[in-house]
Formats: sequence, structure tokens, C-alpha cells
Amino acid sequence: MPIRSTTAFKLKTTTGIVDVSASAAPSNGNVLTATGANTATWQPPSGGSGSPGGSTTEIQYNNAGAFDGVSGVTTDGTTMTATSNNLVVANLLASSNDSGALGASTTAFSDLFLAAGGLINWANGSATFTESSGNITYAGGVFTAPVLQVNGSSINLSNGIDLATTNTLGFVVNTNREVRLTSTALSPETNDGNALGTASLQWSDLFLASGGVVNFNNGNWVATHTSGILTVGTGDLRVTTAGTNTASVVTVGGSQTLTGKTLTSPVISSISNTGTVTLPTATTTLVGRDTTDTLTNKRPQPRTASSTTASNLSPDLATANIYYRTTQTATLTIDAPTGTPVIGEVIMIYVDSAGAQTLTINGTYVPFGAAFPATTTAGKTFMMSCQYTGSAWNTLWANKV
Repeated sequence: MPIRSTTAFKLKTTTGIVDVSASAAPSNGNVLTATGANTATWQPPSGGSGSPGGSTTEIQYNNAGAFDGVSGVTTDGTTMTATSNNLVVANLLASSNDSGALGASTTAFSDLFLAAGGLINWANGSATFTESSGNITYAGGVFTAPVLQVNGSSINLSNGIDLATTNTLGFVVNTNREVRLTSTALSPETNDGNALGTASLQWSDLFLASGGVVNFNNGNWVATHTSGILTVGTGDLRVTTAGTNTASVVTVGGSQTLTGKTLTSPVISSISNTGTVTLPTATTTLVGRDTTDTLTNKRPQPRTASSTTASNLSPDLATANIYYRTTQTATLTIDAPTGTPVIGEVIMIYVDSAGAQTLTINGTYVPFGAAFPATTTAGKTFMMSCQYTGSAWNTLWANKV
């Protein structure tokens, strides 16, 4: 039943009698508080005043024996919200394993700051990222990412991909980078440091673009493609075993039979007169150009040139020594020969004329006896034979027949 008293009274307990002091009347919210083994007084509740501090919904704390609100930390009884800049904790733990998330898909944290030696740990060590002296080390299963970018730092792997150099992808085998890939080339890490295929593991094909180059030892031997042609521009191409197929390459030292071939270039400029050449029909010693040889049963083939009517007839010693002019129907001038004549060289000129035509003969030709005729004669052939004396062409014979 309620206890009302303005004077002292006693309470009986199972262990004895407790005197309750009435020195002060109880106030609203006071509680009866034991002050000794057998005494008690009315006092405010311990831990602060009975009224909450701070603003509505703020979390309360003991501020020098009084309630006060935590600025920026509120609750609606279900969710606690911290709006201040920092939440400082020694350890932030989920209530049980895999029972809570740090952020959500639509309410994410802006940044994550970890101290030196920081660790990100999945499934109690199944996969980890660990920082040490500016390097990140991954341990665990296969690491997969659609794009992995590293600027200025290296990922040290025993076997895998190395991104130590900007804009370069390195392939590491047994802690050594063996191959590098840039935007322009795929190459070994060091010169002569790796092979493209092996004797037992060979690539099926090699495809090079138009203008492709095969280069050995930095230009020591170079083959270049141009428009269906492969040119060895530096070095030599050697076939050690002469082929026997009709399409085989002809070798310098091999014994091969050539069929249906014509040598057009280079022109043979000299032949040693100590050797022999097998000709199509006989075997004999070749006649040397600068040697003294006796020819037997040989007929020199005259060099001739024929032309129709024109105003000039100009002998060219590089072309012919006998000139035929057929059906001359206009005034004719016989020019001095061009070329380099030798003493004793002979020129013969024949001119057929259908009618009388004025005839002019260059002064380098010296008439024998009577002067040259001034005109041709219709129906007759003018013939002239001249021999070079070193300075002029002396006429051996000139007449109309």
C-alpha cells in the first residue's frame, strides 16, 4: 500500500528494521535510497537528472552527472544515424559472421583510408590485399578484373602480369619478366632472351603485312617485302643443297641442269682464254676479243640498214656500214657518218631514184677522180664506197648503174 509520512517511520525487512528519515520531504521522481544497513532517505535517482539533455532523438550520455545529447548522433528507436564528420572506434564489428554490410549499393561510403600495413581480408584469409612500403601484395586464388590500371607502382608476381612500366604489359615467369607488350611491339625483355616457339612446340603459320621486314641481328641480314617481291637487301642467301625440282633455286656451287634459259644480264664482258665453253654443237676454244686468233670457215655477217625516201641519209657506224635508200623522190643530202670510226673502216651507200633529184654530199667524203654527181638519175642506182683514213672518208668508187 502507499506510504505517506512527514515524520520518520520504520520498514520491516526479512533481516531487520530500517529507519526512514523524514528530514526532507520527497520530491517528484525521488526514490528511497539506502544510506546504511538500517537507514534510508528519499533522493533523486543516481546518474543525473531525470530530464534528457540535447535535442529530440539525440543519443544521451553522462555529462558530469547530468544527461546530455550527442550532437550529430540520433535514433528513431530502430536506426541510429551519425551525421558528424567522424565515427571513432577501436573495432567496428558485426553482431555475427557475415551478418552486416559496410555501406549499401545506393548509400556508399566516399573513401576508405587504411594505415601503413593495412589489410583487406576476405573469408578469414581466403584472399587478401596487404600494403607494405608502398606496394600492394595479393594472396589467395585467381585475381580477375576487366581493367587493371597501376600508375607508378609494380605488382610483384612470381608468374603472371607485370605493370611496372607505364604503358607496358610485362609477362613474368618464375619472378623474371620475359616478354613485354607495348602499343607498337611485342618483344623479349632482353635481347636474344626468348624464342618464338620451340623444336617440338611450333607455331602453325606466320603472317606479315605488306612491306613486312625480316631482320636478323639488328640489320646484319634483312629481307623486305614489296609488291609480291621479297628482297634480300643486306647479307647473303645461301642454299647448301642444290634442288632437283624444275622450280628449285639455282645455286652457285651446286651441279644443276638449266633448260630453256637465256642469259640477258649481266652481259659477259670478259672470258679467260685458258678455259673452254661447251657450245650447242661443238666444243672449241672461244675467240678472245682482244687476242689474236685465226678463224676458219667463218663468214662475217654484214651490218645493213634500209630506208625509204627522206631528205637526209645519215649513216650511224654503231648501227650499220651498208645503207640502202629505196625509191628516193625528194632532194637528198648525204650527211657525215656519226660514231667512232677506225682507220680502214668502210661505208657503202646505195640510192635508188625514180626521177632526177638534187644530190648534196657532205665534205667529209673525198671524191676519187671526178667530182660527185649533182643529181640522181631516174631509173638508176647511185653507189658510193668510202674508206676512213683517220681524218676523212676517201671514195673508193662512186657511179650510177
